[in-house]
Amino acid sequence: MTLVNTTFAVEPQTDPQLRRWITGVFLEDATEKGGFTAPLFSRILGADSDCAASYAVQMQCESLERAKIWFESGDGARLLRSLRHEHGDSVVWFTTYMEIIK
Repeated sequence: MTLVNTTFAVEPQTDPQLRRWITGVFLEDATEKGGFTAPLFSRILGADSDCAASYAVQMQCESLERAKIWFESGDGARLLRSLRHEHGDSVVWFTTYMEIIK
């Protein structure tokens, strides 16, 4: 089982739109089409003062390969490209793949 974490940092003017996008678009697509389970959306405490907030989105996937396909060439990649197109540098993110041990 693979745990995928995507961390987002957002500027103040974009924060409300990002939160709506994560819950209404990103997580919905990931669970309905991407095969991800156990989605968790969290605000990171102690965020950098240059941004309104930082958020972590965590989801589980049956395999690393399936997770990478969705994030790197599938719907996840498409959604993140559209986020970049719409908000430019006011939202930045990175994704980390982890193996669940226990």
